Amino acid sequence: MEYLIYAWNFFYCINAVISSDIISFEVNTTSVKEGSAVLFKCLSQKQTYGIEFLRDSSYLGLYSILNCLVISTDYITSKNTSSDSYNENYLTIKRFIQTMAGLYTCRSIETGDSKMINLTIAAPITYVNLNPTNNPVSVIENTSYQFECETSIGSPYATVRWFKDNRTIDNIADDIELTPLSTSSQLNEVTRSVLQFQPTKHDHGMRLFCLANNGGPDIYSAKAVLDILYGPSTPTCQFNSSMVNESIYIREGQDLTILCSADGNPPPFLTWTYPGGTYSGPTLRLSKIATDTSGNFTCSAENTLKPTDEQEVIGSTTFTFAVNVHVPIDAVFISSPTKDVVVLQDNEELIVKCECLDGIPKATFEWFLDNATNDNKTDDKLIANDIDVSVENQFQNGITVSFFTYKAKPSESGTRIYCLARNVVNEVRSSNSLLLAIIGIPGPPYNIQVKDVTHDAATLKWNQLYTGGLELSVAMELQGNTNEWEKHEVSEFVNNNTNMRASLNNLKASTSYVLRVTVYNVLGRSNTSDEMNFQTLEQNGGVSSFGSAALLGGISGAFVLGVALGFGAACLIVKVRRGRASKQVFETTTAEAKRGEKDSTYSELDVPTMGTSTSYEMITHNM
Repeated sequence: MEYLIYAWNFFYCINAVISSDIISFEVNTTSVKEGSAVLFKCLSQKQTYGIEFLRDSSYLGLYSILNCLVISTDYITSKNTSSDSYNENYLTIKRFIQTMAGLYTCRSIETGDSKMINLTIAAPITYVNLNPTNNPVSVIENTSYQFECETSIGSPYATVRWFKDNRTIDNIADDIELTPLSTSSQLNEVTRSVLQFQPTKHDHGMRLFCLANNGGPDIYSAKAVLDILYGPSTPTCQFNSSMVNESIYIREGQDLTILCSADGNPPPFLTWTYPGGTYSGPTLRLSKIATDTSGNFTCSAENTLKPTDEQEVIGSTTFTFAVNVHVPIDAVFISSPTKDVVVLQDNEELIVKCECLDGIPKATFEWFLDNATNDNKTDDKLIANDIDVSVENQFQNGITVSFFTYKAKPSESGTRIYCLARNVVNEVRSSNSLLLAIIGIPGPPYNIQVKDVTHDAATLKWNQLYTGGLELSVAMELQGNTNEWEKHEVSEFVNNNTNMRASLNNLKASTSYVLRVTVYNVLGRSNTSDEMNFQTLEQNGGVSSFGSAALLGGISGAFVLGVALGFGAACLIVKVRRGRASKQVFETTTAEAKRGEKDSTYSELDVPTMGTSTSYEMITHNM
């Protein structure tokens, strides 16, 4: 029997040496409040002969296949063998006291294999302090600041987390965690956490705080309001409810009011500097502004940043813009030529001078034709402006002068030239204008019609696109049975502006004629019209052809004599008017007049010397 027991013990010891081991050693808490229970669990291999529990190497109890022992009723050992893989060995401390703190060990009796747990008595922290302690805490935007939280003495060491409350004090769900920006250290059972934080304007008004815990309830620090300081923004200015950019314009004598504002914390102080003065305050008011106030205006914004426990910083910005005081233009008139009516030949050039009293800025000029409708400005025609090569401006002793070179066109006869001066303040039309009388060689007759044809007479009608602006005469040529062109006297000539009418008498009955017409004035003869065919009627009794011819011949001779005398008188008058400085010779044999030396311009002619035809009425209808 003794040998059997020995063999069993030998086999068990060999097996334990091979397989016995402590798998794990756990406890429900390592920091224990005084008076609370503590439960240790030690897992061992199934073959383990027994395990024992120790505190700081002092034996507390054991559990083996033979017995279960403890040294004090303060401890209980127990075992659970229901698992096929391991045994659960338990040590329970019924009521923990301070002297029970120490290093606890679960050790195999056979192999000495062990696991250890350090048990301490818990000392919950009672506070955590935030530094700086100011509330609010003033910090400058985009500058890194250091905040610190320090706990009371506690065991175990506390963990510290950082937050900002997103301006919702009563709602912790949306608090923003800043813990990754912090570092913590422990010394003498005190935990110290440091947060490096760079605030922005968006953080203004948020509350910064920390939370500490070492196993007990969460402990909060004070929640300091963040007062984010920042320098002034660039001032913005308003003039007449509009934002000011680089410059503003105001009329001389008006009141100037400009409002300046700038953002900053604390609110910046605003000052003004301008030509001739300074002012403090956001709104600058100047009454009846004068031209000597033109120049640069500067609005300055300044504030003083005083961060908590740091040196103060001065912030400043400025905004500068130009104030342009404008003066209206005045007294616009055509100063040359001095006459109200100017007479020009086709393509002749005339330099016209318009002037006005200086404004600020200087005036620009435009030149117009009134389209012969003085009372209607909508159809006026722009003929030149400051970018035209025919316009030149000069500045002379407070006067702006514009010179315009006009080139006469027959179609513009009877219209008036005027100028318009403008700047950004106003625009003024010249107080006078020039009536244009464009004279020249008449254009060819067109649209010829033969009406009221009898056996010895006919009426000729045609249109005249350009009459030349002078008294017209007409020359008729007929081609009858002889096939040769012969001049034919006109018994009556009616000039109704551009509609012409002439009477032909002394024609042969039952004769086919080809007719062509030429008109002329003192300056020359038009091109010949297109040819026109017509045929007289048969003679039907009544007055004999000889009697009719005699009668018509007498009438025609009287009419021709009157026309010739009138034409000669008109030529003589024109020669007398032009003879003051001109060497003009009119060659009446060809019904053309050629200009001589240009010692005198047609602008010196008085319109009444140009005859009494309706062409003159066209020239003078706007006078």
